[in-house]
Amino acid sequence: MESDTLNGISDLEDVLRRICAQAATENIRITQNAHQEMVEEDITLHALLETMASGQILENYPEHR
Repeated sequence: MESDTLNGISDLEDVLRRICAQAATENIRITQNAHQEMVEEDITLHALLETMASGQILENYPEHR
C-alpha cells in the first residue's frame, strides 16, 4: 500500500509539472464558465498563466473524482 501512495505522489507531481509547462507555453483551454468567472473576478489571462506556471499542490484528495 505504501508503494501505491508513493506512485500516487509521483503521478501527481508529474501532472503538476505538465500543467506548469503548458501554462508557460500558453497551451491551455479556458472553458466558457471559467472565462466568465475570470471576468467577474477581474482576473487577467496573464495573471492566470503566471499563477499556473508557478503552481503547487496544497492538498490532495485521491478518492475525489
